[in-house]
Amino acid sequence: MGGNQPTLDGTKQFLAARYPAGANCQVASAYENATQQAQGNVAKVYYVSTDPSSFVCPSNVIEIQFTAYDNNPEKNTGDSGNCNGGDGVQGGDGIVTCPGTPLVFDPINLATGNKYDQESDFDTLPWLTFRRFYNSQASVRSASMGPQWRHSFDRSLLFQNTLVGGGGTSYIQLLRADGRSERFMPTANGGWAADPNIPDTLTADNTGFTVYVAGPNQFERYSTSGQLQYIADATGQTTTLTYSGGKLQTVTDPFGRTLQLGSAMFYANPAEELRSMFDFEGALEELMRCSIRRKNR
Repeated sequence: MGGNQPTLDGTKQFLAARYPAGANCQVASAYENATQQAQGNVAKVYYVSTDPSSFVCPSNVIEIQFTAYDNNPEKNTGDSGNCNGGDGVQGGDGIVTCPGTPLVFDPINLATGNKYDQESDFDTLPWLTFRRFYNSQASVRSASMGPQWRHSFDRSLLFQNTLVGGGGTSYIQLLRADGRSERFMPTANGGWAADPNIPDTLTADNTGFTVYVAGPNQFERYSTSGQLQYIADATGQTTTLTYSGGKLQTVTDPFGRTLQLGSAMFYANPAEELRSMFDFEGALEELMRCSIRRKNR
């Protein structure tokens, strides 16, 4: 939801231009009551006299009704569903499994026109699955792969405000790998609540935030700055992420197998003593696999 001030200012200018009243009359605005002012959605624009005892201003009054829209276009990007937690789907790229998602053809979102694409580069191990996601909608936030591209571990929290310039109500935006996002608003008891049709939950403590992602039945832990720290399943098995200079460096699954990310992505399995390399320049345009013996056996 954006600020209402531009609309108020425009209405004041319209009143002054359409019904000019002279220098002794100034355009003012007021809300109906304290509740409406707090919500910022009903206001009147009218003239007031600078000297009421000597000058009477025209009684022209314009009442404007603001309609607050949930300005969250990223909610309908990605596969537009919440059954998989925004992590993509198995069984082939381009497949959409969430019921009710308005995606057709290759696929395109019928409601928004967003072109969505999933490309799986490494899905041998569920914990280290690496997919790329593309959304044509410009509102998708850029991550490590450039404009409109994200990958499986591009998940984070953003701390936002409903009004431009930091005003209004603070909220937390959960960014998903596939480009979709979820908004958590503060509750009266100090917690956080998502939209009614979102089953995911967010809780906060002194050291960070925990998100329960209902689709895959997993927990994601974030730092106080919103950086993803680890992913855990219901049994407590944990995949951890490490960073350097704010950039993701390694992803380690519960069995010690790792993905190393940089200008290339490496998969290392200590038990099998092999390593695979996926070479990519920005968007993983070229894929190469090789196996080598671990050095210094």
